[in-house]
Amino acid sequence: MVQVPGDLYGNRGHADSDIVLSSSSQTSANLTAGQSNTLSANVTNTGSGTTPVLVDLEAHNDVTNELINQVYSDNVPLSGTVLFTMNTPPLAAGSYRFSVGIFHPGWSGDPIHWYNWAQTFTVK
Repeated sequence: MVQVPGDLYGNRGHADSDIVLSSSSQTSANLTAGQSNTLSANVTNTGSGTTPVLVDLEAHNDVTNELINQVYSDNVPLSGTVLFTMNTPPLAAGSYRFSVGIFHPGWSGDPIHWYNWAQTFTVK
């Protein structure tokens, strides 16, 4: 697991901004064309109560086109961590990034947090 830097939105005064990406991981940072990758995000609640959120997992290719995304609607319990995972389809050669967004239910307002470079990987 790797600690995740790069929150583009940070704490903008949201009452639920204590829901954060605590770590992310991937099957491999170096793949061969035709292989898939499993991308995972641990979302942790450091706040004062159970909070409903949308978690958006996205993989993008090196020209920033969205490759695949998976959206989860879940409650993150107080002092708890929830694991969210997605599998990519077989990949073509290139550089990729894994992004994780945490949103209010119903996509209302700005993202609570957006981690644009949670992981990177290369396919040769």
